[in-house]
Amino acid sequence: MENERFKKTVYLNLDSVHKRVYNNTHKGSDTMNTTRLNITLPTSLSNDITDYAEELNEKKSHIIASALDMYFDYLDIRIAEQRLKNNEPTISMDNFFQDLETDV
Repeated sequence: MENERFKKTVYLNLDSVHKRVYNNTHKGSDTMNTTRLNITLPTSLSNDITDYAEELNEKKSHIIASALDMYFDYLDIRIAEQRLKNNEPTISMDNFFQDLETDV
């Protein structure tokens, strides 16, 4: 019973993430602002993409774009943490927002 509740929670959370990612990465038509790529992947990863695309009734390209979008968010965090670790110059949040207002 506990395991089923956990699965439902995970599915609901992933569904909300999926909707957010889809809305952020696919504004308008799927053919707008796209680039065709020819890539080579391990067979197991290709099979996973196919399985998820079929299960979610989505294009493989959308599954890959969503995954990359989330991975790039993760990389942004890693880069920010590395910059903090290296004591690179920072600005306060107040100054950041002031700079944004100045640029507008």
